[in-house]
Amino acid sequence: MNAYDRPSRLFDGLEHIRLTIHLIGRSTQQPSLFSTCYNKWMADERTVLFNKLYFTATSPLFLKGTLPKLSSCIENSILNKLLSEQSMLSNFYSKTDPYKIFYSRKIGYFLQVIDFQPIVLDGKGQIRPPSEFKELHFISETYSKLALCCLNSNLFYWFVTVFSDCRHVNKREVDAFIINLKTLAMKELSNQLYKLAVALMNSLKETSINRTMQFKHDILTIQCIYPKTSKKIINEIDYVLAQHYGFTDEELDFIINYDIKYRMGRDAGGEEE
Repeated sequence: MNAYDRPSRLFDGLEHIRLTIHLIGRSTQQPSLFSTCYNKWMADERTVLFNKLYFTATSPLFLKGTLPKLSSCIENSILNKLLSEQSMLSNFYSKTDPYKIFYSRKIGYFLQVIDFQPIVLDGKGQIRPPSEFKELHFISETYSKLALCCLNSNLFYWFVTVFSDCRHVNKREVDAFIINLKTLAMKELSNQLYKLAVALMNSLKETSINRTMQFKHDILTIQCIYPKTSKKIINEIDYVLAQHYGFTDEELDFIINYDIKYRMGRDAGGEEE
């Protein structure tokens, strides 16, 4: 069982933990491995939580040191279609390429991946570079826009949930996201994604809010990004990516509505922690 501590936790008194319960059977030369999804629940669901768990067969895959947190045949099917790409995002960027995008390592109900640096002002009104964003450099603007779409998609949110520690977006998961940007860039779909990337960045800027925060060392004014407000555009990105990967309507519906109860609920409006 894999579990989160928001909006409710399994054990009181523990903050910001991710919980995994292992059940181990008899030793065998060919063990069968099963997992649940990454579970979230409200406090009033505690009494029925274990009765609602669903396990599915899983196995270590291409990402070293991980066991995918899956719980349905649909997820296995989606993962198999991703694997057919036989290419990862890390194949398309390097430290010297000119077109940059930025991603936050923080995992909330949405991820933050942008092509502009959020404004951070110190107590004297001087601009400070945001410390939480990491850079990716691409050889062309087209590749950078396609990567923006991929990393903002509901699909990537699912991918990170399945493979990460669910606390940070590690470079391991960004590198390993399965996509062939070269193939995608040659399709007509790339024009749609380019326009969606521009629309999403404009939306994120327009709905951002400047917040003043007190820290031990200084008072900072930070441009806070709220991707939840742009969910409609994010969904449109997944509609296009679904055509590229060959997802069925059922698989696309699963991805778009993945974790929707919590992502769009009343507890999903601000920062996680």
